[in-house]
Amino acid sequence: MLTNNRSMKRAIAALCVATLACSAVGCGEEKKEAIPTFSNATYIAQMATLKCYYHNTAKLSHEGSWFFNNGYKRMWMEYSGIVKYGIDADKVTISPDANGHRVIITVPPAHVLDDPDVNEKSFSKPLVSTGFATSITAEEKTEMFDKAQQSMLKQAKTDSVLLAQAEARARTILEQYVRNVLGDDAKNWTIEFKDVQ
Repeated sequence: MLTNNRSMKRAIAALCVATLACSAVGCGEEKKEAIPTFSNATYIAQMATLKCYYHNTAKLSHEGSWFFNNGYKRMWMEYSGIVKYGIDADKVTISPDANGHRVIITVPPAHVLDDPDVNEKSFSKPLVSTGFATSITAEEKTEMFDKAQQSMLKQAKTDSVLLAQAEARARTILEQYVRNVLGDDAKNWTIEFKDVQ
């Protein structure tokens, strides 16, 4: 009976030591924080566009000859178009650093996304003036319009104010997206921006 009690006490003591050892190992482990993922960054960046309305004029001008101003032609009209500014979504990266509680968003510079979208209903009635036996051909009208489009596109590409606004808009939308993904924990993270080199 005595031997049985000693064996039982030893078994209980061994069990207690094993439990304490397991508890000590569990206490020594650090709980790893989940690193957030930002899988929709490209989609969000594509949404971050800025639409601007441009009012433009198209002009055609040819000088005439001395004979009743033959060949003289002038045409002028107004129209409106929309230019879209944005960033190259494929170059956007969002890199979380869980240890430093930082999220680094890399953003490329803004640019004009495509050719202007012209509103056909916005065309004014053309003002036309021609010399003797002279008319304006369909090809000349097309050429006049193409030149006006290139002029609008050139103006849009060099508009530093609108380019800066488009980039600022993209950064704001991307920051909001990151904060939404982080949720309630967003206040514990620092969000930094970096330019694409």
